[in-house]
Amino acid sequence: MLKKQISVELFAVESLQENYDLFASAVETLRAQLQVSNDRGESRKHHPDFLGYGQSAEVYVINVNGRQYACRFADIYTHDSNMYKSFDGKVWTSFEAHVTGLVRMQNTPGFMQFYAVSLAERVTITNIMLGQTIKDWHNSAELLNFEIPDEHINAFFEWLELAQQRNVVLDMQKPDNTFYDRETGFSLVDYTVYVPDLHRPETFEQLLIKTCKIFLPAEDSVAYACFEKFIKRCEFIYTSRYGAELNIWEQVRKLRQKDLMAMFD
Repeated sequence: MLKKQISVELFAVESLQENYDLFASAVETLRAQLQVSNDRGESRKHHPDFLGYGQSAEVYVINVNGRQYACRFADIYTHDSNMYKSFDGKVWTSFEAHVTGLVRMQNTPGFMQFYAVSLAERVTITNIMLGQTIKDWHNSAELLNFEIPDEHINAFFEWLELAQQRNVVLDMQKPDNTFYDRETGFSLVDYTVYVPDLHRPETFEQLLIKTCKIFLPAEDSVAYACFEKFIKRCEFIYTSRYGAELNIWEQVRKLRQKDLMAMFD
């Protein structure tokens, strides 16, 4: 079964590499404009096509045949070429692990649509997510009297479950990595295959609590009440789905308090 899965993933990556020819010209035009350096995006975030950047990647909009796509340049600061062994025994670089994570979650609601990749250039081409990041929503008046519907919360539970089942790690370290759209719900833009050398194993409950903590804004934020209701509703839905109780709200508050105390140590 494992060999079959790896074979399917390798075939998918080969096809995605062939697709890259459709985007190569637009990517090279963008790259020439950027003149990528080691300033972690500070000088380039004013580029009109800039979408965002993280610890080791930058993302921009490219236009191909009248459509917009997200172009992600990976490892431009770290140049990580180390080899890591995954949970299922395969050995990857961190970029290959990221690419395989995209393949495993392909065509799954809440995750990116993966259109093309260049392993040599460390570039991936995906769709642009709908809505705004959770960070952007934190101070949005649109959420002032808004309640996130159960339909969206159940879908949120389902994509957390699916990722764990497929040994895919979701980067829930910051609220920039999750998007929310009032019509379509939650979606995620940063994830990779589970690699023991890089990640700590987490239970579903630990992942759920950590994610809720990231979603909760500061108490003086416009959307605080909305996300407080969301977390408390997660408790109810957790009990409905699994027949057990989990005091998510209380644990999130304790973790937030711990973080605040650590800032003053």
